[in-house]
Amino acid sequence: MNIAPRRKKLNDNYRYLFDKISALGYEILGDGTVPVLPIMLHDENVAVRANKLLFDKGIYVESFRWPAVPEGTARMRIVPMAHHEQKHLDRL
Repeated sequence: MNIAPRRKKLNDNYRYLFDKISALGYEILGDGTVPVLPIMLHDENVAVRANKLLFDKGIYVESFRWPAVPEGTARMRIVPMAHHEQKHLDRL
């Protein structure tokens, strides 16, 4: 089984989301070696509200806040997948 096309699609999806979310002014942790987007929200209440808002719209995104991460470093963690289409990424 050739996984190269799926790996390329995953990397393309990651880069697309990274560019779009960064353009909105959000700080994203990581160096791109792992296709996970930890988006810094800093405020625990903001993270909870963002998580609920997205969930209510049918989008599942993990949020992390104290005690899972240090206080003041709350974040959402977006994990794009190779099977996501651009319309899914745009909806997010």
